[in-house]
Amino acid sequence: MKIKLLFNPRIIKVIKISVLIIVTLSLLLTGGYFAIKYYKNYQSKNNEEFLAQQKEKEEHNSQIEDLKKQVEDLKDSQAKTQSQVQSQNKSQDNNSGLPQLPKLPKFTTSDIVNQNKKYIVNVACFEDNGLSSGSGIVIGKNGGKIIVLTNRHVTQYAKAKTPGIPPCMVNATALGEVYYAQPVFFPSVASEEEMGIIDFSFVEVRNMVPTTIVKIDSNGKVIESSESLITDLLNINSFPSICSNSLLQMGEDIVILGYPGVGSDISNLGELTATEGIISNNALGVYFTTSAKIEHGNSGGGAFLKSYNCLAGMPTYVRVGEIESLGRCLSLPYLQNKYLSKLFY
Repeated sequence: MKIKLLFNPRIIKVIKISVLIIVTLSLLLTGGYFAIKYYKNYQSKNNEEFLAQQKEKEEHNSQIEDLKKQVEDLKDSQAKTQSQVQSQNKSQDNNSGLPQLPKLPKFTTSDIVNQNKKYIVNVACFEDNGLSSGSGIVIGKNGGKIIVLTNRHVTQYAKAKTPGIPPCMVNATALGEVYYAQPVFFPSVASEEEMGIIDFSFVEVRNMVPTTIVKIDSNGKVIESSESLITDLLNINSFPSICSNSLLQMGEDIVILGYPGVGSDISNLGELTATEGIISNNALGVYFTTSAKIEHGNSGGGAFLKSYNCLAGMPTYVRVGEIESLGRCLSLPYLQNKYLSKLFY
């Protein structure tokens, strides 16, 4: 038996259209889902990039503001500096437009003499063949005793004339006092050989040379006679400052205080004399030269730096040329660093 199915063509067409619509809707829904998901991902990524760009922009703006502030601060600093320079230039009448270094206090020769004369003494030592005379510097205290620095050639042949009495005398003319003095050595500081080669030595101030003070009335009659009890030299507790080596520059003005033979009076002990000059070479070693006048008897005196009022050197001897002569000074910064610092703490 043969069965024959009959379908209405119109129904079939409707079915086909329905299936097509269903398939199309499915595709559209699936595509829409993925499209929405892609759009959301894309939007999220864009938001992150946007936020990162905003943050970077804010940091960049912050850096710019910091730079602007630094520039403004720098401008303010430059303006203040320029104002200070202009003010300094105006006060110093400087027409060059350049800032000037602060000027050092200027000491006059009179200042140097008045402030240091008490430290410069006359040293005289008895020898077999007479008297050796020079100058000395009251340089410090050791064991409670006043120590005077002088040249070795002043004390080298000192010999006591009377047993128990020191062979040398220290005449502090600025104080009006005369003392006995004994050459002393400090082996832990310097050997006698070193002192002889460099030409420095020490004398220790002992008791005062007896002096009599006589008072006379208006009729010429002695009314009082007594020994001097004034001992100002022994009571000195401050001593001249010694320059640092860096201050000893060629061309610096110096004042030399001492007791040259040319200024001697009838006692042959000399009198305090001041001469002026400059440091004539680069004072880098043990000695330096000076144009200041130095004579016999100046040996052992003090050469003071005029700009700083400090002790620069000690005259040692004169180097005579064919026409002129230059004095030679032992550098006090050298002595201080190598020897004196061990003796005077």
